[in-house]
Amino acid sequence: MQVAIVVDGANRHDMKLVKATLQALQGDRPPPTATHPQGLCLGKGYDYDEVRAIVAEFGFTAHIRACGDLQMLQRILAADVVAYTDGGGKVLAAIKPIYGQAKVMRMFAGLARRAGQAKPPLLYQGIVNGMAGFVTLEPQNVLQSTAFDIENGRIVAVYIVRNPDKLRHMRVLLDQ
Repeated sequence: MQVAIVVDGANRHDMKLVKATLQALQGDRPPPTATHPQGLCLGKGYDYDEVRAIVAEFGFTAHIRACGDLQMLQRILAADVVAYTDGGGKVLAAIKPIYGQAKVMRMFAGLARRAGQAKPPLLYQGIVNGMAGFVTLEPQNVLQSTAFDIENGRIVAVYIVRNPDKLRHMRVLLDQ
């Protein structure tokens, strides 16, 4: 079920899209009450007083999580999730698919450790190969696209492409 979609150019900080996204919410929702408050879960990138004020203006309570929250990752990954990676033999990537929630979570935890918890620059966020996803610039100037196949609110497949031959056309994002 689609809740809201707001599309903007790459390199636009998501924080700036909070109000537009909340305005685009579809469907009626009951008003929040003291006994039934309505929370809005956001990532660490939204940890600004401005965002909290906008969220409150729409009647939500902001719940902002730290980056690398493995409990949140566990909630959104399906038990039988599969991660596919493609480095084209030119950059580091898993050779075989990674099956199961626990193994995919270990893969993401390992990637975060290797990056030192640093968040790579986000070059694009939106539709990637027909799915929700994003493009980042990883260490050693490696472009990476990540796309998520989502069913019933859970990620059932992750597609990570690091193959420079397949991402050559994305280099234009570096010039923006």
